[in-house]
Amino acid sequence: MMKNIFINCTAKEFYEVLKPLLLTLDGYNMYNDEWIPSDRGCLIQSDGRWFPFKHLKDLEEIDLDDFIAAVTKIEQQ
Repeated sequence: MMKNIFINCTAKEFYEVLKPLLLTLDGYNMYNDEWIPSDRGCLIQSDGRWFPFKHLKDLEEIDLDDFIAAVTKIEQQ
């Protein structure tokens, strides 16, 4: 089972890089894509729903580049 994770990214990175990538992945579902000023990245919940989010200390954090690298590695296997 996947954990809740927080991906650090800017609004521009979210809309131009992360959102298009997440839309191509099976099991990931967009819950909301409205970025508000307090958002600092994207929360991906354990059930696959994702949306812009502020940061909470108890979330596992992943940088955008690391997330892209992990997805690319999985897709190449």
